[in-house]
Amino acid sequence: MKVDMSYQGALAARYRKEAPNWREHAETLSGREIEVSHNGETVKLTFSGELVEFKGVVEDLYASSLNKQNFDPADIFSFKPKDQWLVFSQYLADNHYFDGMSDDETNRVETLLKRITDGLDGLSLTEPGINIYSGVEEQLNSYEAQVEFASSSAALALFSKSYLSGELQAGFDQLIGQYVDHNAKTALTHQSLEEIFYTARAKLSSASPFIGNGGSSSELGITNKLGGLQHSAQDVDGLIADYTGIFANISGADDISLALESARNRMIQFMTRTFPQGTPSERAADFVNRKAEDTFRRMAEYWGQLFV
Repeated sequence: MKVDMSYQGALAARYRKEAPNWREHAETLSGREIEVSHNGETVKLTFSGELVEFKGVVEDLYASSLNKQNFDPADIFSFKPKDQWLVFSQYLADNHYFDGMSDDETNRVETLLKRITDGLDGLSLTEPGINIYSGVEEQLNSYEAQVEFASSSAALALFSKSYLSGELQAGFDQLIGQYVDHNAKTALTHQSLEEIFYTARAKLSSASPFIGNGGSSSELGITNKLGGLQHSAQDVDGLIADYTGIFANISGADDISLALESARNRMIQFMTRTFPQGTPSERAADFVNRKAEDTFRRMAEYWGQLFV
């Protein structure tokens, strides 16, 4: 499959066929007069030459964004790291999956794919490149990225099983494998800018007697301790395996709440395991839980949509 960099979704492509493309007609429209009637009066309007200039600005901006991205021919998702759903959508569109669907049906499928991949799209927020549809405005923290990685991979697998069949499903499953490979490179080692700051501050705090930690129960103490946590690759792999097992058990809408609660508890246990029992551990758990709230809300939303 060759990624079409101009592809913006099956529904957008459908609308584009029905409406004239202003960029294609900018030169011919420039200077043209049209008559418009309003309240019984007819006036003449002229298309400005600025339309042509704006077309050039848009094209230059798009080309500049393309040049800043790090494409890897062996990694299909590197072409659209901030809108990974478009790769899945293009595959389905190329194989005529949307052809018999209404606009509402097409929108429902594409919205579901977008929500499932939104979280991991957010890992590329600070990277250069085109970002058309990403629904995440803040970087995920490491513990959010890890649980989202397992959840979105499992949700895509369920989408494939529920919506597709035959060769179309086999090809989609191969794309999921590439999605997993692409995101594993960053999700399993990711740190948000906030966490990077905590790590640096924790080092300074331990090295300097003039920088206190505010006590293990204060937010300063909690973030310093979180910043000083060290997770081995083996620890993270074990955590991902646990998440994968949890999400694999979702087979109906009634399973979602329990699975998400189990994943949340596992995440908190993993992140607070070095905190003293009692108040410090409880406050650290509350801090991590609050930070991950948007991620769990998004996961609950797309898992729910899979069973509508």
